[in-house]
Amino acid sequence: MPVSPSLYEEGTISLVHGSVDFTGAGTGWLVNGVAGGTLWVAAGGASYSAPIREISADGAGKLAFAWQGPSVAGSAYVITRESALAADALFASNALVKVIRDLSLCAIAPYGSGTIAQRDALAPQPPTGSFWLRVETGYPLTLTRKEAAGWSGPYSF
Repeated sequence: MPVSPSLYEEGTISLVHGSVDFTGAGTGWLVNGVAGGTLWVAAGGASYSAPIREISADGAGKLAFAWQGPSVAGSAYVITRESALAADALFASNALVKVIRDLSLCAIAPYGSGTIAQRDALAPQPPTGSFWLRVETGYPLTLTRKEAAGWSGPYSF
């Protein structure tokens, strides 16, 4: 059965009734781009859900309000990510537009943008004095500058 990119359900989750904190085992929330969404857990023949406020590590996060379901340890779960993905894409798009506008006001035109791996894979490498805008999930937007000996930076703004 194909896996939906809008659902995440790897590993198990533990929650305590009345707490906003939750933990996971065998999860990869950050590395898989889980930034929020809605957490769903089935327990005692019922389904419980709560919005996710933040994911702070691959196995740790906080809910927007205290968990109202029963305490569970090592339980199956599902995180629906549609709204979180859309919000992240909109935020990233708005931030990128602002950065490009601000850079153009300073007369800096990036040679390109993307991940550090994409920058390092460029062939041929950009000329000395070129700027690369790092746009990578989990990292702030930064610039690096091509020097004769390699890349300098990162420079945040």
